[in-house]
Amino acid sequence: MTEVSAQPIVQTHFPVGRDLTWEDLQTIPDEDYWRYELVDGSLLVSPGPELIHQICVGELFVLLRAACPRHLRAVFAPFDFTPQTGVVLQPDVMVLDPKRSERQRTYAAPLLAVEVMAPGTRTKDRVLKRALYAENGVPSFWIIDPTGPSLLALELVGDVYGVVAEVRGEEAATLERPSRLLSRRLDLWIRASDTRRMTRAVSWPVHVVAPLSAEGDTMAKVGAPPTFNTELPLWRGLTWEDLEAIPDEDCWRYELVDGSLLVSTSRDRIHQVCVANLGILLDSACPNELELLMMPFPFVPRPGFVLQPDLQVLDPNRSEDNRTIAAPLLVVEVMSPATRMRDRVLKRAVYAEHGVPSYWIIDPTVPSSLALELVGDAYEVVANARGEESATLERPFPVTVIPGRLVDRSRCTGLALFGDAGQQEWPADNAPRDAGALASPPRIRLIDPPTAAQVTIERPGGSA
Repeated sequence: MTEVSAQPIVQTHFPVGRDLTWEDLQTIPDEDYWRYELVDGSLLVSPGPELIHQICVGELFVLLRAACPRHLRAVFAPFDFTPQTGVVLQPDVMVLDPKRSERQRTYAAPLLAVEVMAPGTRTKDRVLKRALYAENGVPSFWIIDPTGPSLLALELVGDVYGVVAEVRGEEAATLERPSRLLSRRLDLWIRASDTRRMTRAVSWPVHVVAPLSAEGDTMAKVGAPPTFNTELPLWRGLTWEDLEAIPDEDCWRYELVDGSLLVSTSRDRIHQVCVANLGILLDSACPNELELLMMPFPFVPRPGFVLQPDLQVLDPNRSEDNRTIAAPLLVVEVMSPATRMRDRVLKRAVYAEHGVPSYWIIDPTVPSSLALELVGDAYEVVANARGEESATLERPFPVTVIPGRLVDRSRCTGLALFGDAGQQEWPADNAPRDAGALASPPRIRLIDPPTAAQVTIERPGGSA
């Protein structure tokens, strides 16, 4: 295949010290081909669509435009739905009231949102966007799989979606909302179903992650961090190997779902203190044959998926030096403002799909802990504690968690805690359970945003 010459570098400056907004996305150059969305101020980046996806979107748009009454309009991406600060969604097609929309976006919920699944958006469309559209009051949501082909039509009942139609191949469905529509045979939408996937030998630097000052509008004049060039392929889903090319100095958190990029901003102090305290508690109870690891250490269950749990317990004999492919025995996510929806909805589904037996979700703002165990192919709640309530958990090993103590810095016994206040030693009478396991106590180092945010554990005489 003849190579296409590489495009010029596309430079996009994102602030590091705060969650992203719709206004930040407006700074992305028109030449940038990727699809950018925001959930809780975190970035979701999808690669360019395939030909079959675009043909399906075009056919559906024509169908909806013909069926729309005069006071409604069918529009296709890119047109933003921004229901709240930090949330920017781009349905493939939506039906809306133009009187309730602005020139570049709509705050009001569209009457219908449609997502046409692509290899890089399957989990995002089926799980994350379904939850987001329901939470923000979109009455009708359709999910179309052009490879089936199939259509799943959902309508909002209360605060969750119920199925009103599910058709495949040559089946037809009559849908009443937002206007009466007799669907065409689905195979007519997919006239290019046997078209081979479009590929081009081209590498395009997606953006330069350029950390800004905390104010977010100008580079800090003194001690500005360097910028980083990260080249990511344009016409395919991303892989773990692509993320390995990102410079270590880049302080963003990168994950992959179906080859699409999830980018989180720096974590705040309460998140880091909670991770540190829980890490010490788990480390004191962890048996010798298992290993507790703190982020960053990727869980790569299959190509196109790279997850970075805040904490995970795994069998070191089943993991590699720089990643684990086997499911951890336990993963823990400590929610931050930028990861709430991702941790509660998307990661819960992904961890269940890939056989993680135990999943804990910690909310340091309540504080609370939700412990889930895999039963069949879905999680069930085994403990839900708040404040000073205790939850005794048996898997993957016995340990008692008190959420209120996870956010208390004075509970970090035996630790040297480094922050902007300098080194502080905590009294030994706050020792965690089985403190004898901490004869050589770890040292927890917290690095504050906006320049970086990470927790590392160092044991004297050992590696991190």
